Amino acid sequence: MRFLIAFLSILLALTTLAEAATTITADSLEHFEKEDKYVALGKVRIERNGAVVTADKGILYNRTGDAELEGNVVYEDQTAMMNSEKAKLNLDKNTGEMQNAIIYIKERKYQDLSRKQALTPILASMAASANTASTVASTNASGQTMIAELQRQTIHYWIYGENISKLAEDRYHAQRASITSCDSEPCLSPGVIQKQRYLGAPREVAESASPSWAFHGRDVSITVGEKMTAQHVTLRVKDTPVFYAPYFYAPVRERQTGLLIPTVGTSSMKGFIYKQPFFWAIDDNKDATVDVDYFSKLGVGTGLQYRYLDFDGKGQWSVYHLRDKEVRKDYLEIKGQSDYRPTTDIRGFADVNYVNGNDYYRRYGSNTVASSERFLQSSAELSAHAWADNRVYLLGQYWIDLHQDQNAKEPQKLPEIGYFMKPIPLGPLTLSMQSSLANFVRPSDPSGQRLDIMPTLTYSTGDTIRLTQQLSLRETAYWLRNPGTYRATEHRESLEYRAYAFSRFIKTHDDFTHILEPFVEYRFIPKTRNLPQFDSVESFNRTSLVQVGMLNNFTFKAFNAFLKATQPIDMDPQPGTHAVQPTAVALSVFGKGVGVQFDTSHDFSRGRTESANTAAWLEVFNQTRLIVGERYSRTDNIMLYTMGFDSRYWQNWFFSGTLGYDMKQASKLRDVQLVATRMQQCWAVSTTLTRKPGDGVTPSDISFMLLFELKGIGVLKLL
Repeated sequence: MRFLIAFLSILLALTTLAEAATTITADSLEHFEKEDKYVALGKVRIERNGAVVTADKGILYNRTGDAELEGNVVYEDQTAMMNSEKAKLNLDKNTGEMQNAIIYIKERKYQDLSRKQALTPILASMAASANTASTVASTNASGQTMIAELQRQTIHYWIYGENISKLAEDRYHAQRASITSCDSEPCLSPGVIQKQRYLGAPREVAESASPSWAFHGRDVSITVGEKMTAQHVTLRVKDTPVFYAPYFYAPVRERQTGLLIPTVGTSSMKGFIYKQPFFWAIDDNKDATVDVDYFSKLGVGTGLQYRYLDFDGKGQWSVYHLRDKEVRKDYLEIKGQSDYRPTTDIRGFADVNYVNGNDYYRRYGSNTVASSERFLQSSAELSAHAWADNRVYLLGQYWIDLHQDQNAKEPQKLPEIGYFMKPIPLGPLTLSMQSSLANFVRPSDPSGQRLDIMPTLTYSTGDTIRLTQQLSLRETAYWLRNPGTYRATEHRESLEYRAYAFSRFIKTHDDFTHILEPFVEYRFIPKTRNLPQFDSVESFNRTSLVQVGMLNNFTFKAFNAFLKATQPIDMDPQPGTHAVQPTAVALSVFGKGVGVQFDTSHDFSRGRTESANTAAWLEVFNQTRLIVGERYSRTDNIMLYTMGFDSRYWQNWFFSGTLGYDMKQASKLRDVQLVATRMQQCWAVSTTLTRKPGDGVTPSDISFMLLFELKGIGVLKLL
């Protein structure tokens, strides 16, 4: 009978534990049936509700889930691991009290904690440098790889407090505590705590650690994945106090409203610089950043950036205003991109770039190419597929000439309505059509409306040699304002004949594959009337041109190469022109550690080069590239050389530099920029030195900027 009673008691205890999904192991385990209490001694291990607890001694009240633990206490769940000398926990509610505790909040992917669609300040600086380099070498894979690698880093936190309360699964509070995302010798690292589990006496471990930075404060509250608040906070760098605030707030989540870490710098033209951004988390899919920039010599600049991401579209827009007290002028910049796709048949996009002063980028531009661009274009379009895949669109375009006054007479297309008819089979032929009605606006010179209709018949034949012929009829009508030497109503009737023949040869070798495509093209347009120039439609005029060319595509295991050569021949040359037109050559080579893009137009009849563009980069050694570029145009009087480098030769350092040399300017040395960034496990710092030359109106400028980032800390509130 006694044996039966003992057996039933053990069975009842096991049943109760099973209902609570609890497992207990220890050197010595005793169960008190009346209280449903388990007393465990030596190598105690309790598993319950996804949490694992180990200790030297432990008492578990099975009905309530309360546990009293002592000696080398380790608690672990999905979000955190804790070491403590003594703890009282409720394993059902995930709450409790811990004495002399170190808490390790587990790793998660590191990304900007304040801007869902933007890089962190340091990564944004590196991206700007990489994009500047890409203007002289269009393929910047190495630099982008560095940024992507840094973005893949993970972030975690260490918390130490003498008495820490676990208020919920993800909430902690302590009267006094420190928090950091820095690992520290000898044992504060994810690998060590996951291997050893118990690091030693928490107080001694915390005192022996010397993290790169840590916040120490009172009345500390932490919600994992959300926020941290504290009072009387001191920021310590290697145990040295460097900053104090009576109140501190910071998110430890992706998006939270508040102040971002500021940027400081100095400039010979702008003076002392202080940039303070404020982030506003409007909604889960919308946010904004308000910028207040102080320039001691120029004044105050204010900006607003807005970002959104919806099921039917995404976009980001910004507006920036600066009252430049030195030149007594208000500058305004508006930029934005939107992509709108409510259905599979409807799409809209906008790309807006506007400044109210043509010297804006020369004074405030961030790289050589941006400050030397001639035109600034804005476009917006809404298109839809309808009537058996035909396409209609509404388009607007606005141009600003940055080399002339804002009142320059550039025709603005506001708006244009167009229609593309899907090709219709007509026996061996196909019929297609494109048409548009555009309205052009400018303060003087001819403007008005233009209707353009062009139906096209297409015929293709051949296998080994493929021949495609097209015949287009074109009707263009104008209703002009300020016609000048033209009539108020103009029209033009014309036609175009095109023939294109090509063949393809493929040869596979042991080491590479070669594709060869010879082609010949003929285009004929009869002479038409001279009309006011609005865009490329008016360039549809007298043409009898043959183009002979060759495409070569080489595919190797280590790289790809593409070469195209085209020779145009004018069959009806006009007086003062040559039949043999400039020869065009384009070359691109891309492989591991090398990239080259080159195109040129050379006039052999006159013995001169009309244009040439080169962009090349070479990885000279591990993650270090040299970048060179050339931009030449005889017509536009441009001869610009660009050079640069980027390097991550040392694991935690990223260096980059760019400079421009303009042969057509009096001050030939153009923008120079040097960037040095140090990325550590829990912090990063970036310095940027920039030199911009003067142009006779805008003074030269040398500026220095400093960005600092504590990883894992997003927006800040310091009072």
